[in-house]
Amino acid sequence: MQTYVVSILYISIIILFLECYTVFKNMKSKLHQYLFFCCVAMLVNNIGYLLGIQSTSLESRVLAVKFSYAGRVWIAYTLFMFAIELCQVNFPRIAKEVLLFMHASIYISVLTVGKHCLYYTWVESVYENGILVLKHGCGIFYHILMFMQMLYIIFGFYMLFSTYRILKNPITKKCFRTVTLAILSLSIFYIIQITHILPISQVFDLSVIGNIVLVILLYVAIVRCNLLSLIEMAKDYIIDGLTEGIIAVDTVGKVKYYNKLALKIFPEIIEPNADLPSALTEAITSDNEYTFDNRIYVIEKNVLHNDYCVVGDIYVLSDATDLKEKEYKLKADAQLYQLAAKTMKERLLLAEEFVKQDRKLRHDRRHFEALLMTLLQDGNVDEAKKYLSEQLAEEPGTIKRYCDNTTINVALMFYVNAAEKNNISVETNISIPATISMDDLHLGIVMANLLENAINACKNVPEDKRFIHIKAVYKEQLLLEIENSCASKVPLNEKGYPFSNEVGHGIGTQSVLSFVEETGGFIQYESNDNSFKVRMILN
Repeated sequence: MQTYVVSILYISIIILFLECYTVFKNMKSKLHQYLFFCCVAMLVNNIGYLLGIQSTSLESRVLAVKFSYAGRVWIAYTLFMFAIELCQVNFPRIAKEVLLFMHASIYISVLTVGKHCLYYTWVESVYENGILVLKHGCGIFYHILMFMQMLYIIFGFYMLFSTYRILKNPITKKCFRTVTLAILSLSIFYIIQITHILPISQVFDLSVIGNIVLVILLYVAIVRCNLLSLIEMAKDYIIDGLTEGIIAVDTVGKVKYYNKLALKIFPEIIEPNADLPSALTEAITSDNEYTFDNRIYVIEKNVLHNDYCVVGDIYVLSDATDLKEKEYKLKADAQLYQLAAKTMKERLLLAEEFVKQDRKLRHDRRHFEALLMTLLQDGNVDEAKKYLSEQLAEEPGTIKRYCDNTTINVALMFYVNAAEKNNISVETNISIPATISMDDLHLGIVMANLLENAINACKNVPEDKRFIHIKAVYKEQLLLEIENSCASKVPLNEKGYPFSNEVGHGIGTQSVLSFVEETGGFIQYESNDNSFKVRMILN
């Protein structure tokens, strides 16, 4: 029996040496490094075991065990780290360091066997079927190592099966199957050995056979499944890392490929031969947009060709949330400006009508004054007084000039007149030149919005308490302050801006804030129980 065991060990050592050479020659990543260290660990373990069964004394057998454990204690760890790299799992660095420390401590306890009872509580050697077998008692470090190896097996298979479930590429899936089968074979032999289900495990360490099966299957994965180059796996890794969702379907609409983002958006595509999600097809037929998790994805469809033959379609879901939000804001601003411009145009036309009427009155006044002069020259004083009284009773107030800027003056003229018609007391202190550094039309719209809000607020106040105070001074910057009476305290949001929950309200405030932002200015609202004030500094 010893001859068979020795032959098996020699064969395994040769195979392991060849695999170590192959892996080392093609080493390019951490995955290859862990595979190389695993092969080296198994090579050392098998050499040490070979020396052990050929030993003739307890001392030499113990020395052989210490040598074999230089590899044996690291096999499960390196295989576990190999599986982590293969599955692209983010494993904490601190956890790796803790595991390294524990394995190093266990190996030190093996090296110092005989001086303590941490790993072996006692050791003796006996011959069974011509082989020198080491009998021992199990210490706490021995049980810790067994427990850790079982955890490696459980979590390792969990990672492998979880990753295999989401793989799409046939070559990659074949590679995973081979690697999983290799680790499964080693695990089965290891469990049989530590449980001693088979009597032979009392004489021969069956995990050595597991090492041989593992090496052969890993070699198959290297040669037949391109494990070392990982070309297809690298493609999957890159595509899974894209910020776009990728779904490829064949000519009959069956999903054949997808990346992680696409799976997150449409979990149903994980099923074998899944149809293209109905939500995706509906989005394509409507507006080519799909919303998921408060993100907006734009869908692009392209036809896949292979040698001028259509083989399917590929759908790309690009995250366009930021662009869409900017687009919506621009559309809202455009609508706001159109509405404000239309309103301002109507007010300018009305003001222009005011000017025309004033010209007509001035023209009529000249004729009246000529008639009045004639009556006075003729001595008709009583008749002249009569005509003068009638004229004074009919003539409206003249148009007041609030500032030198025509556009601003028109806006003020219109709203001051509207305020006075509603029995609102208006006080003005305005100094704005004809030419200013900002868009005076937009400034006129802003002032119109503020004054309109002030007038509406005053309408809810008793007539004897209605007031609007307007102050504006321009010196490289425009300092504007408008204060008005109000019936109650105006609510402000968390930013200190007034708001309204009524549909259609709040557009004026948005226009004002937009203009302040564009000019790099400053705005402040002050709300009290009986008054409301807005202050602005515009550049």
